[in-house]
Amino acid sequence: MTVITFPQLEMPIQQAPLRRFEVSRDLSQAADLIELCFRESLDEDGIRYIEHLRRSARQAGMWSWAGSMAEKAGLPLQGFVWEENGRLVGNLSLIPARRGEAKILLIANVAVHPDFRRRGIARRLTQAAMAESQRRKSAAIWLHVRSGNSAAETLYRNMGFQERARRTTWQATAGTGAVHSGGDFSIRSRRAADWNLQAKWLNESHPAELAWYLPLDLRRFQPGLQSAFHQFFSGRSVRHWAARREEELLGIVTRESGTSSSDRLWLAAPLAAETAAVESLLNAAHRQTAAERQLQLEVPDQVDAQPLRSAGFQPKNSLIWMRYP
Repeated sequence: MTVITFPQLEMPIQQAPLRRFEVSRDLSQAADLIELCFRESLDEDGIRYIEHLRRSARQAGMWSWAGSMAEKAGLPLQGFVWEENGRLVGNLSLIPARRGEAKILLIANVAVHPDFRRRGIARRLTQAAMAESQRRKSAAIWLHVRSGNSAAETLYRNMGFQERARRTTWQATAGTGAVHSGGDFSIRSRRAADWNLQAKWLNESHPAELAWYLPLDLRRFQPGLQSAFHQFFSGRSVRHWAARREEELLGIVTRESGTSSSDRLWLAAPLAAETAAVESLLNAAHRQTAAERQLQLEVPDQVDAQPLRSAGFQPKNSLIWMRYP
């Protein structure tokens, strides 16, 4: 058995200025701090998340007895804060997750007020999270850094976190796709016989080490009654488009729709997939999705970006995923 030791904290966790996050006491200030620190990079989802935190802060008294409901609502109930003179100037959220039976902790919302930076607060908050992970006997502790945030990336590398992947979420508005211009392949509905290759490609682009944080459930894509039942009970609808040259399968795009204003696309194709085939698949999903709905697609950074851009997609955010070994 491998024993992992974490840096020793210089003071007890509950001793000021470092202490555990308290929902009723800290949620409103945490929302203000997160908005202040990430204002320039907040997209529509981020803005909605901040508004959600503020609405929840006004009802914070109820979360003390409805903790499980609050977690399902996406509230950061766990974590650590740095407080000086009654002012919350540092925040770190902990989000529990699972990969099969293994417990995982995700570090998120690491924010330090600009006036208090370069004092080691982010490091101390992260050390507290690492110690908490050890206390809970978590199998792994993960975090992600926005690509281009070199200061945060350097901090976490120096603390022993190792890069595991770089992934980008692309976004487009439906109804704008071009018509397939022909060529020696066609775009048709997926066949049941395509499933094994589709599942193989999806597992390659969404490896188990990382797929725990994504709403990827292959049972909803598998042909047959089981998939229909999963779609029915989850409130999601699924449609597949396949690119084929005679009997050769070139790739599949799946659109998964739910109750939100965005539909998620899943690209199943080799990393070296043909550019024209990928572009035509994405355009097919565009044209046959209700206008004005947002389409989102997450892919590894190794995927060729040219067909995504040609199909009208723009990068929404690019994240570096890091794991403590």
